[in-house]
Amino acid sequence: MLNTSGLSLANTPPYSVPLGFFLMAPLFALVAGVLLMTAPEYALTSRWTPTVLATTHLLVLGFITSIMCGSLLQILPVLIGTRRVVTARTAGTMVVMLGGGTALLSAGLLLTHGPLSWVGAALCVGMLLAFAFEVIRALAASSGLRRIRWSVALAVFALIVTVFMGAMLIGSRSGWPASGVDKSWTDVHLAWGLAGWMGLLLIGVAGELLPMFYLSPPPAQWLMRALPWAITGLLLSLSWMAWIGEAVALPVVLPIGLLLSFGGFAIAGFVSQLKRRRPRRDPTLGFWWLGQASILLAAVAWLMQAPVVLTGVLLIVGAGMSFTCGTLFKIVPFLSWYHLQATKVKRRRTDVKLPTMQGFIGDTVAHWQLAIHTAATALLAIGAWLHAPTVWTGGLLLAGSALLLWYALLHAAWRYRRVARTLTRAA
Repeated sequence: MLNTSGLSLANTPPYSVPLGFFLMAPLFALVAGVLLMTAPEYALTSRWTPTVLATTHLLVLGFITSIMCGSLLQILPVLIGTRRVVTARTAGTMVVMLGGGTALLSAGLLLTHGPLSWVGAALCVGMLLAFAFEVIRALAASSGLRRIRWSVALAVFALIVTVFMGAMLIGSRSGWPASGVDKSWTDVHLAWGLAGWMGLLLIGVAGELLPMFYLSPPPAQWLMRALPWAITGLLLSLSWMAWIGEAVALPVVLPIGLLLSFGGFAIAGFVSQLKRRRPRRDPTLGFWWLGQASILLAAVAWLMQAPVVLTGVLLIVGAGMSFTCGTLFKIVPFLSWYHLQATKVKRRRTDVKLPTMQGFIGDTVAHWQLAIHTAATALLAIGAWLHAPTVWTGGLLLAGSALLLWYALLHAAWRYRRVARTLTRAA
């Protein structure tokens, strides 16, 4: 069951708007897993290897950002009461641009091919800036929940900074001296992308998603209001220090941010989930637990001066992918059921019985996907930490979990379409 009180369900965008982003995402995780399988002997030994650079962008842009964009297009009208952000046709164009851009950018990084990287980066930059513009315009016209509006706005601001910084790094990598940045800015780029875009959006919506999905009390409101501003201030300070040449401060500022900000969020999330009103076994809750634990482990790993790649695995695979997978297993069945229910009422088809929400994606699939994804995270983390020969198996399991997720989403979409055809046929 979901707690839908307070939601503006009448503003729900067409089913195809978020679904295109969702269906595309597992394909990039699949490619990333296969890529890790092809170069296990050196894949995670350094953050600068072509494999790590390509895999990072496949997962962050192709998987996590795709799901975050699709979720925002769905959440903003329903949760905050904004107008529909984009049309179905515009959303389809965005999916093609982000997918094509991510594929070309990752291929260029893997093959060290400058023109491919430039074309891919241009497509991604164009799509993400257009997306950010539409979201900001929708937020400006909304009078919904102020805390969420500011958190989303700050997350979108972080996305814009990440995009511009990434474009400059690609220019620097291609030998364009006018880009104004060098390799040392990669930490800042990652911080704005992971802690800013991904982290701020997660914090912004978690206070609403946890009560809605799991009937748990929201995390401490003062913390959820303060964290977005604290993290944004931290990121601005980090950028300023890098700009004036105080790069020595970067290893100090980042772990403080992880420990105080996201560590506090993770602990608050655990406390909230332990107080939920219906403590039944829910496999999707395991994704949230894995994500929260990965954040805490990433902070500890950084303080222990563990390999940077280990921190990246924990934040991207352990946290980012886990949170987005858990959200997908909740939001896609609900959207499938809700759109069919709306059609049924509109056409007065009392003769058609709709599937339950679990009928679109059952708990069994979610349990298996969680188990495989957890094992993949653990094996990749071990490979990054100890340079152990576990990367091949971790990549295999990552690809397997992506295939299972893709199957689950396709099954939900197929069942939705079959029932929708029944509803639109004459009784």
